[in-house]
This record gives sequence, structure tokens and C-alpha cells, in this order.
Amino acid sequence: MKKITQLLFGFLLLSVAPNLIAANSCTQGVRDVVKGSERGTADVSSGSPTSYFLTATGANSFSAGKPSDTTASYSPKMPGEGLEFVLHTTEDNTVIELPLYGDVNCWVQITKDWAYISMEPYSTPGDIPITLETAGNYTIIISGILTQFGKGDTAWIGSEFLTQVNNFSDIGLTSLSGAFAHSQIASVPTTLPSTITDLSYAFDSVQSYSITNIDQWDVSHVTNMAFMFNQCAFFNEDISNWNVGMVTNMESMFSYTNGFNQNIGSWDVSQVLNMKKMFSNTYNFNQNLNNWDVGNVTTMEQMFSRSYGFNQDIGNWDVSHVTNMSNMFESSEFNHDIHLWNVSNVTDMYYIFGWASYFNQDLSTWNVGSVTNMSGMFRYANSFNQAIGNWNVGNVTNMSNMFDQATAFNQDISNWNVGNVTDMSNMFNQATAFDQDISNWNTSHVTNMSGMFSAANAFNHSIGNWVVSAVVNMSNMFNNNTTFNQDISNWDVSHVTNMSGMFSAANAFNHSIGNWNVSAVVNMSNMFNNNTTFNQDISNWDISHVTNMAEMFKKATAFNQNIGLWNVSNASSMSEMFREATIFNQNIGTWNVSNVTDMNSMFYRATAFNQNIGNWNVSKATNMSSMFYQATAFNQNIGNWDVSKVTNMGSMFYQATGFDQNIGGWDVSKVFSMTDMFSGVTLSTANYDALLTGWSARTLRSNVNFNAGSSKYSQSAASSRAILTGTYNWTITDGGTANVFIWDGSESADWNTAGNWDQNAVPTIND
Repeated sequence: MKKITQLLFGFLLLSVAPNLIAANSCTQGVRDVVKGSERGTADVSSGSPTSYFLTATGANSFSAGKPSDTTASYSPKMPGEGLEFVLHTTEDNTVIELPLYGDVNCWVQITKDWAYISMEPYSTPGDIPITLETAGNYTIIISGILTQFGKGDTAWIGSEFLTQVNNFSDIGLTSLSGAFAHSQIASVPTTLPSTITDLSYAFDSVQSYSITNIDQWDVSHVTNMAFMFNQCAFFNEDISNWNVGMVTNMESMFSYTNGFNQNIGSWDVSQVLNMKKMFSNTYNFNQNLNNWDVGNVTTMEQMFSRSYGFNQDIGNWDVSHVTNMSNMFESSEFNHDIHLWNVSNVTDMYYIFGWASYFNQDLSTWNVGSVTNMSGMFRYANSFNQAIGNWNVGNVTNMSNMFDQATAFNQDISNWNVGNVTDMSNMFNQATAFDQDISNWNTSHVTNMSGMFSAANAFNHSIGNWVVSAVVNMSNMFNNNTTFNQDISNWDVSHVTNMSGMFSAANAFNHSIGNWNVSAVVNMSNMFNNNTTFNQDISNWDISHVTNMAEMFKKATAFNQNIGLWNVSNASSMSEMFREATIFNQNIGTWNVSNVTDMNSMFYRATAFNQNIGNWNVSKATNMSSMFYQATAFNQNIGNWDVSKVTNMGSMFYQATGFDQNIGGWDVSKVFSMTDMFSGVTLSTANYDALLTGWSARTLRSNVNFNAGSSKYSQSAASSRAILTGTYNWTITDGGTANVFIWDGSESADWNTAGNWDQNAVPTIND
């Protein structure tokens, strides 16, 4: 890295350049050694062929004290005849990297506060590292030949210190792509070199409130303005008179330029091919563009996306060459008539009106025959309710989220040819008005129906004849749909792998689906969660591939079917499986749960459940927190369970008031949480003693907070309890010591007298 030091009247290092001249004629390129335009003749010292020194001895003369016939070769251009700009640094030792690209055969001259610092030649494209040793204003002059200054979409190091451009000059510049990006530029020369064709990213992310003189530029030769003012939050210069007739790329030209709102309606954009994101994420822009000739544009993707202020008539536009309109009006306030648009070449309408909550125009005549992607097309378009039943959607493959939360839409689309559609996920999700007969749709190629009718609470039409044999995902398909209750018993679901949440909170649905072939399903989590109606026989289901049963029957308050023969050997999660399934009480004691790791809240408030599950192999379980939380009926012998991998038993039997079993044999050596484990529960003294005695004999985790409810221990278990509280520093909450009396064997009718119980003799039936 070259370090530049200030030389006011000191030494100046110059390097070799092409032209040979006499030493005493060396007057070029040294103006800024002194102030203003003062120059003088100079003698050059002898030395290496690549460098020599000039010593300034006065304001108007230069002498090295050496013979004046020494010959040297250099010919830098005069300062002011190159690209000249100013950097303002506030700290010492500021590092910059000048972006010299394209054809490079130039000199870089640096001055600071009129003082000449350095002049160096460069011929290799790249980033030129320079350290500016002291804070202040530096003038950089690049002379010679340079075709590109800037790094395109990447800001060059030090650009944030650039405050103004004084001169462009004729150095062959064709590109200023990224030249002033992220800078503080406030003024530019009035004249832009006619050689410049690329202004892409030129002012990207400039936060200046104004850029003086830019309105006077002749941009008639420029072809690329992509990202030119991208994220220039305050830019609002009048550039209405610009001749942009040669520009082909205006992608993101004004994106995130929130202050811009100038009349550019007279611009000649007839050569533009790309208007992607041109006005995306603008807040104020709302100018009349109806006369624009956009006949050559091929992409309008996100053109007005999140352009919250734009709502102008553009119905006259010729969009016949556009192929991509994805997200074009997404989240905009646009609501003008565009029914005459020729969209016959458009293939992508992904989210074109997504979140366009004001749009409600007639599109019935649109020829959408080339469109393949309609995903999210009217998502959250809460006002849209136009007749589009005649559309030719035969080439569409993706209709996911198409009417998702389009709460007004309820048009007849029964005749649509959806035979090529593969994705209908969330298509009518929360489309709360939609209630049309689509029973004749050809769904034979659809693979994804997840969330299709989720919370579409008006929809209750027969779709039992649909061919769904290609579907692999039906997760949340009828989730929260409180109306749907159609017979779909004949569906071929043999390829479905995901049924998670399929009928969750679908409280109207209670049709027989017991003959479904669910052998490919791996995920049934939440399948009937909060479905308070469903109680069909599904005992014959082959669920041998299911791995996730979490919350499957959670709050399924009507369900109580015999599923004891299910093969659950691949299940790894049964978390909350029967949580608050308040009437479920089936024999599932023979289930093979050997792969289950998560039993968290499995029978949480399952107040009827009391089946023998003592033979379960729970050796892989790690989480049993809240497993029997308020399961008030449960009282089965589970003392033989292998809980050696369990780490969490917090609230496991919380207020499970019926439970009183001996679990002293449990290996709880890895458990770190027993908070509220038996809170609200009273174990018998014998069972609590067994627990204390058995657990204290193991190597346990320290500092465990164990709640034994109101359980009391006898004196014989006191030492075991002391090991837990002492050796392992457990905090134990329980009922304290039990009051135990020992009978002395004498005949007495007064069994309540403590003095009669002083030795361990068992009374007979006659005592």
C-alpha cells in the first residue's frame, strides 16, 4: 500500500511515462506544488531511470542543484484535465481503494489543501489502496486513460468520503457504474462525457439531500441506468428533461428512492427492455406515465411493488412483449383499469396483485394462456371480486396461495382447466367468502394441497370425486375450516406423506375416513388437534411409517376410538398427543414406543385416561415434563419404566390426584428438572419412602428442585432424604415427616392414645 505524505515545499516523486523532454523544460504537471497556477522551470537530478526528485526553492522557480541537461521522461496531464473529485476525511490514516477498471493507463494525482502530495501511474485494473495520513480535504485527479471508475454493485472502500465531483474531462470514461455509490456527493459537473454509456449503481445509496447540476446532464448516449438512484432516500432532482432514448435497462432505477416524485412522463423509454423494480418501495412517486412507450419491455417484475403512493392510469400501455409481471403491483395502492392490456406473452404472474388491497378491476378479457405461475396472484387482495371464470389457465402449474386471504372473492371458476396444476397449497386459505362448486376440477397432477381450504369457512362443496392420488402433502388442508363436512372417504391418499394439522379445528368434519391408505404418511402431528367433533373408527390405519404424532388428538374432546393395535414403532414424538382429549380411554398398553424421545404433556389433562401402560419401553425418552399433568384418573403401575435418559420431569404428575405408585426403582440420574413434579399430589408414605430410598442410592444431578406435593416420609427414609438435600443439594418440597405410632401389644379400646403405640406389634382382629 502506498502511503501519501503532504509536501508543501518539499520533495515530489514522479515516475516514468512515455515522452522524453529536456530537464530544464519540465514545467508540466507541477502546478499544485505551489498555489494557484504558478509554475516555474526545473532542473532534474540524475538518478535511476524510473524516478527523479524536484526540489522547490521558491514560488516560481525550481532547482535541484544538478546539471540542467539531464534528460527524463514523463508527461502527466495538467491537473484539472482528468476526473477530479474531493474526499473529506475526519480521521488520520484513512484507507481508500480507488476503483480503476476497464482500460487503465492513467496517473493519479493527490493534493491536500492546495498542497501537492503525490502523482503515480497505474496500468493494471483493480482497487488501488492508498492511505491518507491526516484528516482533511483531498482532491483526487485521474488523468490519462481510464474507461471505468467504480465497482458496479459494490461500493468502493472510501466512497463514503466523496463529497463532490469537479470535473470529468476526456479520459475515455464509458462507465461510472457504482462510481459514487454510498458517497456524500452533493454536486457534479454540468457536463457528462458523451462517451459514458453506463450509469448503473452510479448514485446507489447516496443519502445527500440534493445533487447539484445533475439535471443538466446530457444522458442521450447512456444505455444502462439500472440501480442508478437505488436507495437514494432523499433524491428528488428535476430530471424530467433527460433524453433517455438509448436506455435499455432501468431495473431498480428509483427503488427505495422515497423522496422522488418528479414528472418524468415525457421520457422516451421506447428502447427499455427491463423495468424490474423500477419504482419498488417508493413512498411518494405518483406521476402520470400513461404515455410511456413500453412496447419493448420484457420484464415488469416488482415494477410498482410496495410503491405505496402510485395510483395512476396506465391503461394505454403496450405490454405485449412483457413475459414477467410477478409482484408488479404487490402491496401498492394501484386501482386503475388495465383490462385492455395484452398479456398474452406473460408467463409469470406470481403475486402480481398480492397485498394490493385496493385493486378491484375487470380482468375478464385478459388472455392468460401463457401463464404458468399464478402463485399468490390475489393473496390479500381483499377488494378483488371480479369474474375471471373464462380464463384459460390450462398452462398454469402453480396456484399456491392464489386467493389466500382474498376475503372478498367469490366468483364461479368451476370451468377452469387446472389439469396441469401441481401446487394448490393455501389456494383458498382464509378466503372466507369463497363458496363455489369446483367439484369437476381435474386435480390429477396436484402434489401439494397443504392448507388449501384452511379457514375457508364458507366452503362446503363436494370434492369427494377429486383424483388426489398424486398428492403428497395434505398438511393443514382443512385446518380451522369450521364448515366443511363432505364425504371424502374414497380419496386415494396412498402417496400422502404429510397430514399434519389436516383436520385441526375443523369442527364440522366427522366423516368416515377409516379405509384410507395412510401407509406412506410420516407426519400426523396436530392432525385432529382441537377437532371437537371427529370420532370415527380409524383403528385399521397403517401408521407404521409415522414418526411425528405430536398433538395428534390434542383437545379432540369427542375422540375415543380403539387404536390400541396401531404400529407406532417409528414414532419419535408423542408430545401432547392426547393433551386435553378428555374422554379418551383406550387400551394402548401394547404400543411399541421404543423410539419415542418426547412424551412432553402426552396425557396433559386427559382426565379419563387410566390404562395400563406399565410395560412400555420408554428407554429413549428424554422429556416427560407435564406428561400426566392433571390426568386425575391415572393410577397405573409404571414403576418398571426405564427413564434413564429422561432429563425433564417438571410437572410430570402435577395435580394428578389419583396417582399413587411406587417409582423408587426409576433411574433419575440425568433429570435436571423436577419442579412441581408431584405438586398437588399425595403419595402414600410407603411409596414416598420407596422413592426417597431408591433415588438416593443413585448418582444424581445436583441442585435439583423437587416438589413431592403433600407426600410425607417416615423416619426410616429421613436419611435418604438427607442424602438428596445434603450430598446433592436438592431443594425438596413435601409434607414433612409422617406421624407413625407403634402399638405396645396391650389390649385397649383406645387406639387414639399415643402411649399405647410404643412397639412394633401388629394387632389381631380381636384386639
